[in-house]
Amino acid sequence: MLPLLSKKNKYLLAGLFIAFVSLIYTSCDITNPTKGLAVIFNTLSVQTSASVNFVDAATSQQIGLSTQRNVYVTITGPDKDKVVNQQDQSLTSATTSTGLLNIGIRNDVTPSPSNPIRINIVAQSDGYILTSRPVTIQSTGNRSLTINMVDMNNPPLGSIAAQVSNVRPNSSGQLPSPVTVQTNREPLSNGDASITINSGTTIRDASGNPLTGNLTVNATYFSNKSDQSTRSLPTGSNVSTITQSGNTQRGFFQVASFASYNVVNQSGQTGRNFSNPVNLSITLPSDTRNPQSQNNLRNGDAVPIWSYDESNGQWRQETTATAVGPDSRGNYSVSFPANHLSWWVAAWLQTGNQVCVKDSLVIDITGSYSALLLKVKAPTLGLLFETNVTSSQNHFKFEDVTLPANLPVVVEAYNLLECPEELVGSVAIPDLCSVSNIVLPVNLGSGRNDVEVNISASCRDRDPVLTIQPSGYNIFIKSCNQDINVGMLNNGYIKLGGLRLSQTESYTFAIEYKGKKYYKDTTVTQTSYNIQYSLDNETCSEF
Repeated sequence: MLPLLSKKNKYLLAGLFIAFVSLIYTSCDITNPTKGLAVIFNTLSVQTSASVNFVDAATSQQIGLSTQRNVYVTITGPDKDKVVNQQDQSLTSATTSTGLLNIGIRNDVTPSPSNPIRINIVAQSDGYILTSRPVTIQSTGNRSLTINMVDMNNPPLGSIAAQVSNVRPNSSGQLPSPVTVQTNREPLSNGDASITINSGTTIRDASGNPLTGNLTVNATYFSNKSDQSTRSLPTGSNVSTITQSGNTQRGFFQVASFASYNVVNQSGQTGRNFSNPVNLSITLPSDTRNPQSQNNLRNGDAVPIWSYDESNGQWRQETTATAVGPDSRGNYSVSFPANHLSWWVAAWLQTGNQVCVKDSLVIDITGSYSALLLKVKAPTLGLLFETNVTSSQNHFKFEDVTLPANLPVVVEAYNLLECPEELVGSVAIPDLCSVSNIVLPVNLGSGRNDVEVNISASCRDRDPVLTIQPSGYNIFIKSCNQDINVGMLNNGYIKLGGLRLSQTESYTFAIEYKGKKYYKDTTVTQTSYNIQYSLDNETCSEF
């Protein structure tokens, strides 16, 4: 995002203007200096940064653009004091109305494998399930992160939600009668989830105060039958867990299914704890494989149950439940008591010699592209990782990763500028633990070219007219009614790969600054293009 200019910086830039004149003429096509023009070459102030995209898990659209809801973000974790905004100012919380937040690391800190930055990004939005993502940064430069959030009124494929409203505690904060929320059967797995709160139970918020008012109790069930569902699991399968003794260990979940439960009142306050245990249940699909027996699940099998702490991004084993079944659909179920609400998963943890931990897993992408979705999948574990990469990230690192050992995987690349997204490359890897670099060729097909784009933003009502060659702006191209992040500008320049050059193909480009997006439809017919945006008066008043 564009750093703000103080009065001191304005005077300094005015003094530097003469020195830039010859460069301005050639790079900005300014041919008439008598009109009164000022140009700012706006360089990045933060050397280590991340573009965090908050995405609806069902629609893949950035929250705020389609739903017009804010995302409220809190930074936690051991290195939260090292997080800054693009102006190198301390950042502990933020609000975004566009589903995008740029964060940085203080310039006096140089992340490395021996000195990593560890933070946790907590995200909440009205109607969405509270979630978070732990992030490890081990190198300088820019990276793109995606946090998938679940709209309880429109959950993703492979999941289903239910709620009961108008639940009213008495004057003492206790429920006068029991409450049960049971989801319908999710079509892909025939699974469901339920929560039962007994009468006389007091629901308390995170501070221990009774939750009052008109309450809504929600339950959302997630199967392991679709990528859209499994990507909703906070942290994914790659997890950090807290043992019963309080120690931390790394590993991989083999997920049977999972669920989220929450209680909220009309003011948006959330219930976290209960005076009496509540009863939770989750269905396990009929083809669930028990890695301890190496057979499909059977009646009486022990299934570990884990809960998630959004504030620190870690899972804790709460209990071991007994599988009961099969039911008429061949499924099994587990039921267990709980004294708090969060995400709950029925999963077996693979750790020890079943995994390896690496500083990084590098994917070298060959071929031209603007924006890809990378997926790393294993036949027995499903989706391991996924991330969006932009044109500047052809040497992409998954940093500080736990990998399954001795397990074949496939790495896939999907072109996000096709509608629907199109598989454009894949490579099979026998064992991720035996490699450090993966070469992934991508081929977007014929009729595509690399395009050099020069972008400027102008304040035309200023005298002199102020033109900015921005750095730190994210640039987007609209595809499938989504704004796809294709990279970050550096002094107004970006090179985009694999665009169609056509008299009929029109791209909608957008830049984002301080919660506002500026759009422009452009028909790209050549391999070099200039695009100029006009900033509004409110934005221009800051310069």
